[in-house]
Amino acid sequence: MPVVVHVSGAVQRPGVYELREGMRVIDAIEMAGGGTEKSDIHQLNLAETLYDGQKIYVPAKGEEIG
Repeated sequence: MPVVVHVSGAVQRPGVYELREGMRVIDAIEMAGGGTEKSDIHQLNLAETLYDGQKIYVPAKGEEIG
């Protein structure tokens, strides 16, 4: 069953993506073209399993997320 996630922030192609169940946050970021030069993906848990309706925000360097 596919999951639909919204990837935004410092990525090449922000948008809504459909991925396979069991895929990870890193997979969604890669689907969005990867991070930009300004992205700080190390603030995210890249190994987190995706769930339907999830929003993934990739912060820029120097930006804090809560």
